[in-house]
Amino acid sequence: MSLAPASVMTSPKRIVIVGGGIAGLSTAFYLQKFAEESHLPIHITLLEASPRLGGILHTRFEDGYLIEDGPDAFLSENPAILDLCQDLNLTDELIPTQEKNRRSFICSGNLLHPVPKGFYLMTPTDWNALWNLPSISFLGKLRMALEIFIPAKRDSADESVGDFVVRRFGREAFEKLAEPMLGGIYSADLFQLSIQSAFPKFKELEKKFGSVFLGYLREKRLKSTGDFLEASGPRYSLFLSFKQGMSTLIEALEKKINHHTIKDQTRVTGIERQGETWKIVKSTGEIEEADAVCLAVPASIASRLLHFARNEVIARSPKGLATQTEVDPSFGGEAISVLASISQDLAAIPYESIAVVNLAYDQPVISKANEGFGFVVPKTESSLLLGCSFSSLKFSGRAPQGKTLLRAFVGRNAYQELKLESDDAFAKIIAQEIQKILKISTEPVKTWVMHYAEGLPQYKIGHRDRVEKIEAQAKSLPGLYLTGNAYRGIGIPDTVSEAKKNAAQLIKDFNHVCV
Repeated sequence: MSLAPASVMTSPKRIVIVGGGIAGLSTAFYLQKFAEESHLPIHITLLEASPRLGGILHTRFEDGYLIEDGPDAFLSENPAILDLCQDLNLTDELIPTQEKNRRSFICSGNLLHPVPKGFYLMTPTDWNALWNLPSISFLGKLRMALEIFIPAKRDSADESVGDFVVRRFGREAFEKLAEPMLGGIYSADLFQLSIQSAFPKFKELEKKFGSVFLGYLREKRLKSTGDFLEASGPRYSLFLSFKQGMSTLIEALEKKINHHTIKDQTRVTGIERQGETWKIVKSTGEIEEADAVCLAVPASIASRLLHFARNEVIARSPKGLATQTEVDPSFGGEAISVLASISQDLAAIPYESIAVVNLAYDQPVISKANEGFGFVVPKTESSLLLGCSFSSLKFSGRAPQGKTLLRAFVGRNAYQELKLESDDAFAKIIAQEIQKILKISTEPVKTWVMHYAEGLPQYKIGHRDRVEKIEAQAKSLPGLYLTGNAYRGIGIPDTVSEAKKNAAQLIKDFNHVCV
């Protein structure tokens, strides 16, 4: 037995990707790219259940407004996303945030307090930023300053974001800064969220410098980035979008892979494994056969598909119904127990629901004092909102001249309270909440509500260990790959990076075939 290069193969390797969001499309694009570079003949079939591709990335144009149903930008710090844009010839389509409005606010007592320059999320990067915080008491600021003297936690055990912040910065900093700024990203309870998986940078700085504050002061990379010290809130110069919205990325990916097979409105109900072939079962009863399958779907859906595969292995056992640990020769290992374990671990990754409400106004509604990119709302405010983005101030071309476009976010318990309302009633309640905070009486002329039931994966304590276990077990099932935002980052750049890594691994595995 010897290893042969892929060039000796004649028939294309069949790959089925389940899921046509940014994870599935990026995987297909990089599979095609890497296969061409290694002269490996492949054919990709991408199956998407909904009538369109893109998942949560979707742009619409109505009455001169550019509406983003999902994310309106991406953080360009991860080079994978800029590499993808370059590969797709989209560099000229990128636009930055509007420089003159680069600041954000925290809502306290229905008033908007600007986050001082020199803050990155909840963390000050200079002393002036700390002492200029308007919503934190003197004692709260003093406690935050004492962070540099708090001993670092040196063991490798995971810790919740809430415990980490309280331990290092104090309770007030948690309630008034970390909870709205960090919790809103995941729509999560920070005392359940893993610091290692959700915000590893903070943990790395503590480990390396003994202090998060000192780490940000000392890191040359951050000191050399002027925007890091000047921007209020996130580093807004690193946030990019496209002139014609985020769907630009989806359309470019679809165009690049169009000589492969793309099928929307095609729901997958299960997968099977027979010998060395994967069989992807559609809701119509049709079956796609593949040498490899990549599940680019939420963890809960991947769990159900692998549970189906487990049952099929049992049903096809020579002895009839087999035990969960019986060895299946077609896998060359304990396939049933592995499938059951992966399925169980995937099902243990929880999700939170969120709604995005776009609101269009036919006049300016943001006062001069509140001009910026938006605000976040602490849980202690008992508001229905996680936050609100001022879209027409954040990026150019989002609303007609003299008009305003806002994007409000609803999650946690508020979403559960409001989800039974009609979309019109839902939007009206949110508009009233915004009116109260912005001190306006103007009604929106139009609203758009998008629901994402179980749309945000929650990286609970122990998430990294669970993901590493899932990945290790998946490697024992030839031809099975998992990708998406449920594993190592919920942002678009993280998802693209994971898709690229999985595509490279898949092509590498195919290139090492035995003859």
